[in-house]
Amino acid sequence: MNDFEYVDKIFCELAEKEEDIGLDALSHNEKVIITVWHATGLISSGGLTYFFVWKDANPNVADYFEEIGMANAATIIRQFFSLFSINKYDDFSSADRDDYIEENIEKVKDKVDFLNREILAQLPIVEEKTATYIRENLRNITFN
Repeated sequence: MNDFEYVDKIFCELAEKEEDIGLDALSHNEKVIITVWHATGLISSGGLTYFFVWKDANPNVADYFEEIGMANAATIIRQFFSLFSINKYDDFSSADRDDYIEENIEKVKDKVDFLNREILAQLPIVEEKTATYIRENLRNITFN
């Protein structure tokens, strides 16, 4: 099993667990894995703007990337959020975020394009870093 298959298998099992008990009930390590893998899928599909409208997107996601050993990706995510002066928005719905992007993207389009290129260049190592993180923290991960 390669790193992608391994991480995806763990992610799918944790996603089922999250559905059953909720994200807040997951261990810290489980939250890191599920959040990084989910964010990676969104970013690879539509860049940082697509990630931004995800209901669980927030600047703290960068901390999780840093925790798995991806400091550069974490910095890029923080820079993206800082473009929109967003620190946290627990009550900011996905629809509101989508409107917010539309209203503000033109002001920072060149910087967003640059950050998208930078984050996409980081994605090839997410599989390896996440797989390593899982192996190092397997004792803190439980499954249904």
